[in-house]
Amino acid sequence: MIEQWLACRQRAKYRIDGWQTIPFDSEALIYGNLINEMTGRAYTDMRLGKINSVEGAVNVGLEALAIEEQNQRNQLVGKEDKLIKCATMAEAVWPMYCQHNASDFLGGKDWIGVETKFHEFFGDIPINGRVDGLFNIGEQRNILETKTTGKMENYFNDKLDFDFQCMFYVVGMELKTKKPIHAVLYNVIRRPQLIMKKTEEPNAYLKRVADDTRKRADFYFRRFPLVFLPDRMEQFRHELYLALVEFKKWWIAGGEPTWKNPEACIGKGTCPFLQACSDMSMIGYVKRDRK
Repeated sequence: MIEQWLACRQRAKYRIDGWQTIPFDSEALIYGNLINEMTGRAYTDMRLGKINSVEGAVNVGLEALAIEEQNQRNQLVGKEDKLIKCATMAEAVWPMYCQHNASDFLGGKDWIGVETKFHEFFGDIPINGRVDGLFNIGEQRNILETKTTGKMENYFNDKLDFDFQCMFYVVGMELKTKKPIHAVLYNVIRRPQLIMKKTEEPNAYLKRVADDTRKRADFYFRRFPLVFLPDRMEQFRHELYLALVEFKKWWIAGGEPTWKNPEACIGKGTCPFLQACSDMSMIGYVKRDRK
């Protein structure tokens, strides 16, 4: 929430008021959710010793895909074409991802945790979050953070040097484990951009995407080891605390004052509330009860 508040107070206000889109039907979100379920299940089973091979990781991921596809099918009534396309893309990409990052599943890393949550106090302010993975290489402790994206802009690397979420996770996990974090391994899985033809069967599309993934594995799967220098982390902790103090005041005040930041409408993705701000209406959104 704090990252959304920093980007746009109006977006954060929608969130704390309980608004959400219904359903989440963009290809980026569907594909991202599917990949998230696949990686979560595969890395969890690997951490628990249930699998110890690339083939095992592939099979477990595909099982998770089938379950999540059915779950989303129940939510995306009338949007099945998008779901079929995204599930086909995920099925095509996953085996090559496991092969490309085989050391993840073959003992190349000492996994401490998967989908590890933290609930800590930063000064007098509570913070929480969840990292995709926590692992050691030798004496160095690292965080795995997985993202799906369609494109990576030219400034992608520069922005990662001070990525808020990654640095926030470093702060949270260091508070939780009482040990320094050496680096965040930023794990990118691209969303295929091959267009599925109107008359193309899913199996034919799957083969095209799988072939493209095999030919361009280094394009589809990128990893960036982010080592944040002590001076940068010290500056971040100082700025984070100042932001959290203001955010706490804003939260207690019920999300006031609030204003829009038009520059945040399109960034890592399109803001889910772009239509609400454009139409000045919440048609197409649903409000959940605040607990």
